[in-house]
Amino acid sequence: MVHIVVNEEQAKIIHKTSGRVEVRDSQGNLLGFISANSATEEIDIAKGRMESDEPRHTTQEVLEHLQSCTID
Repeated sequence: MVHIVVNEEQAKIIHKTSGRVEVRDSQGNLLGFISANSATEEIDIAKGRMESDEPRHTTQEVLEHLQSCTID
């Protein structure tokens, strides 16, 4: 896996940000996005959804629904 080491100041900004951080080169071109806490946040969201009374669908149900939708 390729990795990039950020300096201390950059690391602080990434850790303080609750959302995504845009990564740009020196000319301002967008290279991508990073987030320090995305896994933890995603797990919390998933746990909240599992505890709710909202309807759930299996992967198979979703795939069948998508296959039943046709574009004319």
